Formats: sequence, structure tokens, C-alpha cells
Amino acid sequence: MVQIFSLLILLILTNSAIAKEKIPLNIGVGPSFIQFDDQMLPNDEGAYYGLKLDLAAVINQDVIKRNQSKIPKKYRSRAKRLNEVYIGHALIPDHLIVASNKSESQAYGIIWRPLSFAAPLRFGILSLRPSIGLNLAAIYLDHSDLSNRINITREDSTEQVSRQTFFFRPGFDWQVSLRLKLASYLRLEAGMQRSYYIPQTYGKSLFSYPGDDESSLQTIDEVYAMIHVRIPYEVSF
Repeated sequence: MVQIFSLLILLILTNSAIAKEKIPLNIGVGPSFIQFDDQMLPNDEGAYYGLKLDLAAVINQDVIKRNQSKIPKKYRSRAKRLNEVYIGHALIPDHLIVASNKSESQAYGIIWRPLSFAAPLRFGILSLRPSIGLNLAAIYLDHSDLSNRINITREDSTEQVSRQTFFFRPGFDWQVSLRLKLASYLRLEAGMQRSYYIPQTYGKSLFSYPGDDESSLQTIDEVYAMIHVRIPYEVSF
């Protein structure tokens, strides 16, 4: 209900008379460590390295108070109970996978998280932020075997497949993080995320689907740390 009301407040502000307003722009970036399950990258161990990104405009109480006259009186008491609303862009990725692991296997790609829902719990300057979301992964995977084809054992048989594959699948995820507010413009965050995807057979086309013995959802696990900086950004309401 709070999220629905937040959207209503945004619609009221953006459909009012045009006026320039400075709102905080949150820029977050930090390292991450990624683990693919055995179906996504068979016979491989170790973490891959990436960058976690967070770019969003923030509608907070300061912005709401400065534009209180644009909010109908019957909604103002609810607006005062809002903390923050993040407005991101669907084309800005949530994650960049940018480096191989020690076994020399390679993984490079992008994960978008265009839709998510968070319910932060605040304890002074510290907040616990559980969230769920929908995402889309586009990842190039290259096995460490130097030959053009690798052997993958499935049940009692061994199959030869290409050592490279392009993983492209929609999925959903859950995420939990701790965020520490050091100043109005500075925050630190550490968290973990697990993403679930429709299965794709390694070494085969985008339209491949594993057999019944391998039909479980494929997963990507990650842990990350981020620094968030907020800078004023001028928009027109």
C-alpha cells in the first residue's frame, strides 16, 4: 500500500505546474563476487568478479515538504509518513560481470533488474533492506578447457558440447543488504543476492532446454559491497 501511495505522490508532483526542483541523485558502485551453479557453467569452481551498480533519483521528505502545496490535503498526512522513493531506469544495469576467475574460465555480461520491491527496516543510521525483483541476464560463458569442445557428464552418459555459450534468460531474485548512513550524502552497503533463471543447456542455443533430469531452475549467487554518494540533480516538476 505504501508503494502504491508513493507512486500516487509522484504522479501528483510530476503532473503539477512545471517548476525546477533539486532532488538527490543516488550513485552507488562497488565490487561483487559471483558464483554460477553447475548447470550454468559445468565442472567449474570459484568466484567471478563484477560491479554492482545503483543509479536512481530519490524522492525523500525534503522534496515532499518543498512541494507540499502540490499534494491534495487528504494525502498530506500519508506523504509525511513516506521515507524515500527510488526512481531508477530500466536500461541501467544492476550488475556488470567483468572478469574471469582463477581457473581461467571467462564470464562477461550484464544483468538488468528493471522491477523490484523493497521493504527496508530502519534502526537509526542502519537499515536492513530485503527485496525481491525481476531481472534479465545476458552473459557470455567460456569454459577453461582449451579445446573447442568439452565433455559434460550427465547422469550415466558423457556429452560433447561447445566450450562457449551465450546465456540469455529472464529470472527473479531475492536480495538482502545492510546499509549504513554516514552522512546525508554518503552511505555504505553490503549484501547478498540469489537469482533464479529458466534453464538453458550449456553449449547449446538460446532456445535449448534441459531434459527432465536437469529441469530445475538455474541460479547465480553474489555477494557485494557498495558505496553510495548522493548529489543534487535539477529536474522539472
